[in-house]
Order: sequence, then C-alpha cells, then structure tokens
Amino acid sequence: MAGLEREIDILLVKIEEDIRQFLIDSKTTKYPFFTGAYVLNAPVGRGLYFVWEHSEMVYVGETGSIRKRMLNIKNKNHSLYTKLKEDLFDPARNFRIAFYPIKLGRREMEDIFTSDIEAQRAGRPTPKYNELKGNIVWK
Repeated sequence: MAGLEREIDILLVKIEEDIRQFLIDSKTTKYPFFTGAYVLNAPVGRGLYFVWEHSEMVYVGETGSIRKRMLNIKNKNHSLYTKLKEDLFDPARNFRIAFYPIKLGRREMEDIFTSDIEAQRAGRPTPKYNELKGNIVWK
C-alpha cells in the first residue's frame, strides 16, 4: 500500500506543478465575465476554475462539470456569486476566469490553491474570496 500512496503523491505533485505553469503562462486564456464568453468556452468535463480581478487571483473552485457550473454561477448558492453579486459582471472590476480540465485530484488541488496555511508556506497569495477549505501538506 505504501508504494501506491507514494505513486499517488508523486502524481499529485506533478499535477500541482502543471497547474502552476498553467497559471503563470501568458498564453492561458482568461475569459471576462461581463461578455458571457466564459460560458461558451467552458469545458464540459470535470476540473478547476480560477478567477482573477485585474491581475490578482481571487478565487479557485472545483466542479464535476465546468460548463454546468458556469451556467449556474449566478445561482444565489454559489459562494463566489454570494460574495460579489453583480460586481462579478461589472466590466470595471475586470473579473476573468480560466479553466483547467482535470479528471483526478481536483479537490486536492483546490485545497492546495485555497488554503491559507499552504499559501503562506509556499509564499503565494491566498485567493481572497475563497473560504479556508483545509490543509494538505505534500511530503
């Protein structure tokens, strides 16, 4: 069992590294909320989504269906919408979103990118509209 756990840890570290590269890559497309293009370009499958306000990443979410989640983002139960309301769609606020399809490890990756403890340990900012969701430390 220890061998399998080690393989899983190695895989999750590789996924995290890939996501970090995706987030800093200037070619990563970030769709503005106010145009509605974010829904049309949302992948159908599982994955993560990252929201920026201007140049600051402010939210990370995970879902079993990115497109369905985007169609439902104005739902009063969605945590991002409950915090920002219509400001999310205000062009002056410049909220943009990028999608990262992933079949395995999306919840673990969401925890890594939203956790205050992990963010401080790794020296990266915590998305300010996420709530603390837990702490996973990869060894």
